[in-house]
Amino acid sequence: MTALGHHPRVATDALAPVRHALMRRAQAEAGRLRADAEADAARRTGAARARAEEIRGEARRAGSGSAEAAGATIVAAAGRDARRLVLTARREAYEALRADVRERVAAMVGDPAQCPAFRARIRTLLGPGAEMEAMPGGLAGTAGDVRVECTVDGLTDAALAALGSAPEEMWQP
Repeated sequence: MTALGHHPRVATDALAPVRHALMRRAQAEAGRLRADAEADAARRTGAARARAEEIRGEARRAGSGSAEAAGATIVAAAGRDARRLVLTARREAYEALRADVRERVAAMVGDPAQCPAFRARIRTLLGPGAEMEAMPGGLAGTAGDVRVECTVDGLTDAALAALGSAPEEMWQP
């Protein structure tokens, strides 16, 4: 059961066409972001290696034994920068996917307070006597001391959770 009060399979079945379209779009965007991040990382790493070689050459000419350490430090820093760029690109792609899913879910739901699926879900979970009230982005139902909230954000999160590891697979070459 999720924060929406429903099983992820229900959201998965209802959103399958949207999920597939979003995954295709997200995979294309992730591929572009990954390629950009990898190119930037390669460029930075190459520049760092070239600079490290310059330092080594200068140190050899100056007779210093610290060239290897200085070069290794620069290459390591470039590697960390490259990893940070890749992780940032991944986060941006995931956030873009989430925003796109949320937008499409909101369009499907319309006015969340009037959404028949939200009302039906609340009645299923709490019974026909559940009291319902609009809330930001959704509908809440109460029966006694039990409260269920059905929201666009909750449905979005459930749809993304139903994807499992599929978003992570966008980053595999």
